[in-house]
Amino acid sequence: MRIALAAVIALNAWILHADDFKLSYLGAEAISLQTYLTYEGKGEKLEATAKNESGKVILHARICILPAAAQKDCLFELWNTAPWNPGAELNWSVTAPKKIPSLSHIASITQFDFEATPTIPVSSPPVVPNAAEPPRSTPIPQGVTLCLQPMSGGFDAFLIGEMQKQKVPVTIISTVPNADDHSKPEACDPTKSSYTMSGTVVPEGKSFSARSVFGLRLHLRDEIQAAVKLVRDSDNSVVWAGDSDRGEVKKVAEHIVNQMLKQRPIWVLSPITR
Repeated sequence: MRIALAAVIALNAWILHADDFKLSYLGAEAISLQTYLTYEGKGEKLEATAKNESGKVILHARICILPAAAQKDCLFELWNTAPWNPGAELNWSVTAPKKIPSLSHIASITQFDFEATPTIPVSSPPVVPNAAEPPRSTPIPQGVTLCLQPMSGGFDAFLIGEMQKQKVPVTIISTVPNADDHSKPEACDPTKSSYTMSGTVVPEGKSFSARSVFGLRLHLRDEIQAAVKLVRDSDNSVVWAGDSDRGEVKKVAEHIVNQMLKQRPIWVLSPITR
């Protein structure tokens, strides 16, 4: 739940817009935020103070400040650069190059990873020879699962690698052998995942790039275009789609995952109840 209290003060040419936000994660209050937004030359200036109200150490948190009139791109992004202890406050003073007509704004959490609470055993367990290593905790929230259908040229593997690199908050589910015909490529099992991603990859041929250090060196590279869609397995609805123009395979995968991560509130139920 996000609760905001706003105040606007105008003194001649000086305008200040202040807001108080209560940002929640998984239904519980996580961060309290105070913002002060003013015009700064040709852009805007944000003074912000946030307090960790979650009761846990926040490893990574990212807050997006959006213009209230056009809720599309973040005007400012705030994040912590070190573990954020419970009750501690962080302060930011940042400016934006663009100037919007109104200083009215909203705030939302786009990333939130907290330190797992250690469990204290009542008694020491017996040592079992060759016991399997216990599963390690992960900062990725549980419950959001995603399976990628095989794509031309193994593009699905590049997407998986990029998702793990950018820490997209999903658990990747492996494909399974085709139940009807084992000679066909493996496929996603919709009963084991929340979402299924499929895509189309179009080869665009080769291109040259020139690099010069102590002379000219030509580099030949393969380029593609790709488009993907994300289907919610529970009702087979297309909840998100992304594409990328011509480029190298890794760059195209990076571009698509950037879109996916930035537009996460569109395709997954946000833990923040606004």
